[in-house]
Amino acid sequence: MNPSKNFCIYRSIMKAAMQRAEKHNWQPGMVIIPFLSIFLRDVYFIKVRSPDLIVTDDGQKELNLKKFYILARFISEEFIRCKSSKCSFARYESIINYVVTSPVFSEDSLMAASFECEPPETEHDRDQLRSLRAKLGF
Repeated sequence: MNPSKNFCIYRSIMKAAMQRAEKHNWQPGMVIIPFLSIFLRDVYFIKVRSPDLIVTDDGQKELNLKKFYILARFISEEFIRCKSSKCSFARYESIINYVVTSPVFSEDSLMAASFECEPPETEHDRDQLRSLRAKLGF
């Protein structure tokens, strides 16, 4: 994926794919899965670059509705529309059950597991491991 010009090539391919899918009423085989990190980057950019509150002419603070409108429109156009696609893949309940019932680990648990696979090398890592052990109780 070429990051030049803010992923211009990816964005134009994605736009064309969305238009084709909508033209064909999201038939099976027209599955579009957006690249999540670029999507999240755009959402983050909208959130950070626009203030939550704006000052009106009379000096009062108001909610910046334009920001939230842009954010909602972006999410609905770029992400929710992709959920409209009809997958032609078989549905396997065992896989769905595995994904739904798999444990969700905390950041600390994942870091401790990482240290089990690869022991700490720096003093900072060793301090972090000691802190994790104290926090997690092992």
